[in-house]
Amino acid sequence: YQVTISGGNSVRLFEVTNANLRVNGLTLADGRVMGAQGVAPSTPGQDAAGACILNSGGRIVLTGCTLTNHVVQGGNGTDGQAPGGRGIGATLCSLGGAVDLTFCLITASLATGGLGNLSTSGGMSLAGDAGAAWGGAIYLSDAVGNFQGLVLTNSRACGGAMHVYAGYAVGKGGEAVGGGIYLAGSSSVYVGSSVLASNLAAGGVPIDYAQSGGTGGNGHG
Repeated sequence: YQVTISGGNSVRLFEVTNANLRVNGLTLADGRVMGAQGVAPSTPGQDAAGACILNSGGRIVLTGCTLTNHVVQGGNGTDGQAPGGRGIGATLCSLGGAVDLTFCLITASLATGGLGNLSTSGGMSLAGDAGAAWGGAIYLSDAVGNFQGLVLTNSRACGGAMHVYAGYAVGKGGEAVGGGIYLAGSSSVYVGSSVLASNLAAGGVPIDYAQSGGTGGNGHG
C-alpha cells in the first residue's frame, strides 16, 4: 500500500535546518505556504518557499517518492510602495546544503509571486511591483543537487499580477524564472536519466487587461 503524508493544503510538510532527512517510497502531497501581506507604507509582502520541504544547510535524500500538489504564494503588496513577496521553489527550496532525488516524481507544483500594491492615493496606484516567482518546483541557492531518474512535470512559476486602479497602474508584473528548476548563487546540479516536461514560467500582467497598466513581467525557462 502507498503511504501519503499530506499538508492538507494548509501547511508545509518538512522544515530542515542543518540536519538530514531521508524518505523512501512515500507520497508527499498538498503542502501550502502563503506569505504574509505587506504593511503600509513600505514593508513588502513576505516571501513564501518550500511547501513540501524547506531546507537550510541540511541534506535531503528522497528515493522512490511522489511529490505532488505543492503551492507557495508570496504575500501581496499593500497601499504605498510595498511590493509583493516572492514565490520560491513550491515543492523544494534548499538554501545551502544538498538534495539527492532518485527515481522520484514531482508534479503539479505552483510558485506564484504576490500581487503588486493597490493604492487609491490621488486616484492612481503608487509604485510597488508584483512579486517574482523563482522555480516552480525546485529552488536551489548555494546548494548541490543530484537528480537521477527524476520525472518533473506540470509545474509552474507565475509572476504576481499588478493591480490596476481607475485605469492606471505604476510598477510592473512579477518576473517568472524556471518553471521546473531555478539555480541561484553557487548552486550546481547533476541531472541523469530524467524527464523534465510541460513546465511553465509566465510573467505577471496587470489584473485589468482592458485598462492601461504596469509593465508585464518577464518569463524565462
